[in-house]
Amino acid sequence: MFINHKVNSIVWVKNTVLNLLLVSITLFFSSSVFSQETLIFNTVFTSPISKTDQTGFADRVLAEAFKRVGYKLETVQLPGERAIFNANRGLADGDLLRISGLEKKYPNLIKVPEKVMDLDMVLFTKNKRDFKVKGWSSLTTESITIIRGTKVF
Repeated sequence: MFINHKVNSIVWVKNTVLNLLLVSITLFFSSSVFSQETLIFNTVFTSPISKTDQTGFADRVLAEAFKRVGYKLETVQLPGERAIFNANRGLADGDLLRISGLEKKYPNLIKVPEKVMDLDMVLFTKNKRDFKVKGWSSLTTESITIIRGTKVF
């Protein structure tokens, strides 16, 4: 009887360890399947397009799009050049709302050809009230300022 009891105890311990191992593996894999990976996208835009509390127009539209394919989106506002440089270096997962053609200068970025919104570039002048812009060539004789890091062409 003592031998039987010892054998039963060993079997019980083995079964318990095996069951705990199976439960642990199941919990590990099920939590990774159901959890959403967070993607970090840099942006140069601020309110109302992107906000630090993730409630800007682009934040909401893209968060919903990513949610539908199993990802969570977090946007981080950075100066223009740093935002795209960090994304290109892999310090972020992407860069939010840029013009077409930048993938040539930033080869680690892949263009997603889905339009989110249209943006128009505008010019303000204080001294020449009747100044008419007729394409980029009409600006060659003028002194213009562009926000650092902004890519316009």
